Amino acid sequence: MLVPAGATLEIPVTCLEQGRWGSRREFSSGEVMAPRRVRRTKQDAVAARLATVGGRAAERHSDQGAVWHSVDLELDRMGVSSPSRAMADGDAYLERDTRRSAAVADLVGKGPLPGQCGVVVAHGRRIVAADLFATPDLLRPHWPALVRSHLLERPTSDGHHSAGRALRFIGRLAGATSERREGLGHGIEHHVRTDRIVGQALVLPTACIHAAAFAR
Repeated sequence: MLVPAGATLEIPVTCLEQGRWGSRREFSSGEVMAPRRVRRTKQDAVAARLATVGGRAAERHSDQGAVWHSVDLELDRMGVSSPSRAMADGDAYLERDTRRSAAVADLVGKGPLPGQCGVVVAHGRRIVAADLFATPDLLRPHWPALVRSHLLERPTSDGHHSAGRALRFIGRLAGATSERREGLGHGIEHHVRTDRIVGQALVLPTACIHAAAFAR
């Protein structure tokens, strides 16, 4: 989202902690982006809703129950106990897995590489997600959270990845029919929902500011 200077906007949000309102935990910024399957669930619901209704902020909400269910599944996969069912508690999974924590630290320290403006994630031969930014400067502040979120997940496939599969995955997003809506701030939003991919992009006349895609 690109907010115009001095603007006040109503922004649709999705909760990642089902027991938040009965908890005494303080609000804080997390170090991990939501895992790809949680993001996919949220985006899938938004795209489905936009296909049947308008595009005002109040109509861009996801399916909150489906997102909470997705968070529950992720916490269960990681074997993490969270009294308030908070996705942020997934950090405990990294804290107890020293090899995985070391891999996170190594990747965060190495990147982004010079000129890098995106991430494509493969589980073996299968491409599962991509985040693309207009410039390296836009990717850089998100890099640590992206790395941590993807390394929370165990691979779901084997085999050898390839640049060709990565490019075809990106092409699938670019070539898909989308629900096109005026952005809540600057730009145009494109929401994609097919039988193979779920994604979204924020586009200005001269650049794609950010695009994200998730395999079914």
